[in-house]
Amino acid sequence: MKGWLKVLMVVVVLAAMAVVGWLIYSFYATHEETVFRTEKVARGDLMSVISSSGTVEPEELVNV
Repeated sequence: MKGWLKVLMVVVVLAAMAVVGWLIYSFYATHEETVFRTEKVARGDLMSVISSSGTVEPEELVNV
């Protein structure tokens, strides 16, 4: 009889731990807040300048 009581207590404790874990997970999984930063669309000029000195070498050389 005492053996079954110990098994029952272990099952109850494991079930309680599973329920508490699930509740904690569901609380933190659903309360994530996503923040988006938005801007108004506007036309404008783009200017990109790169100045550098050195030698230009290809990644791969192909013979034709």
